[in-house]
Amino acid sequence: MRALLLLAVLAGPGAAMDLTEDSRSALGDEVRALLLDEPDIVMRALSAGQPPDSASIYAEEAQDDLDLIATYADMLFVPTGAGFGADTPRKVVTLFISAAVPESREALAGLIALTARDPGLRVELRAFDSSDETEALLDLMTAKGPNAMIQAPWGTAAPGPLAELTQTLGLDMAPSYVTREMMVRGAMPSAVIERYLVD
Repeated sequence: MRALLLLAVLAGPGAAMDLTEDSRSALGDEVRALLLDEPDIVMRALSAGQPPDSASIYAEEAQDDLDLIATYADMLFVPTGAGFGADTPRKVVTLFISAAVPESREALAGLIALTARDPGLRVELRAFDSSDETEALLDLMTAKGPNAMIQAPWGTAAPGPLAELTQTLGLDMAPSYVTREMMVRGAMPSAVIERYLVD
């Protein structure tokens, strides 16, 4: 409120007129009190019209990811035959894989090991691309489980077009991880992913 009153005085018809000594002193007191009450007012004034800082940009991107995750939660986290781990999970992570990317196999191996240590974790697998090889791996998962996938050949075929869900979520690297709280694009060390998945 003090800021609004002060701005009204400074912007009013008498703002350009000479002030008496007493008026200048009173105005100085008001400005001092305003800065004590609202110390960030100077930074707000200096940043007016400037581009948003990187932190706010990242915050907006993170919120966009969360909105997408919420919209497509059923396609991401509802248990399917292309999943393994807990039947009534505490946490679900969805791994987008491509048969053309060997790092997808490494990510899968890390999650298999993690589910063995964490009985509350479930892993759902989704196709990053729509190649026949990637679909064949997911069929193998459904028929024989994740360990059979690990034994299958990876990286022997070119990647196919991005799968529809991959495009919708804006994922651009395989493997990618999605939980209800975040998306992680690209391969990550198992120890890093574990920090996000294990309470």
